[in-house]
Amino acid sequence: MARPASTLSHPVHATRVLCEVARERGVPTSEVLAGTAIDPADLDKPDTMVSAGDEILAVRQLLARLPGHNGLGVDVGSRSTLTHLGLFGFAVMSCGTLRELFSIAMRYFALTCNWCASMASRGIWTSRL
Repeated sequence: MARPASTLSHPVHATRVLCEVARERGVPTSEVLAGTAIDPADLDKPDTMVSAGDEILAVRQLLARLPGHNGLGVDVGSRSTLTHLGLFGFAVMSCGTLRELFSIAMRYFALTCNWCASMASRGIWTSRL
């Protein structure tokens, strides 16, 4: 499977959670990370940055090893909190009203998912990760 070329990166948290879910479902971390530049030891280092291409490859590999397992995305997503979104998450948590939250969210959403937009514009991000 070809790795998408990407210079965009973000903290390792989501990949670490993906590997935790994989292990719970019987898929070794080494199989999820095979072919990526991510070393299993990097998952425990909060300052590790992961390329978007490597993270997408890890997701694809997990899905290939667990075909038909529903709820993987929900399981991974439910383990994240607003603080995992960095400064954007803290800004959202500081909102006193729903109006404030939407105002900040609309203004700074790109901070949470800028690599998604970049991947989509290059045809790498598809609905069939």
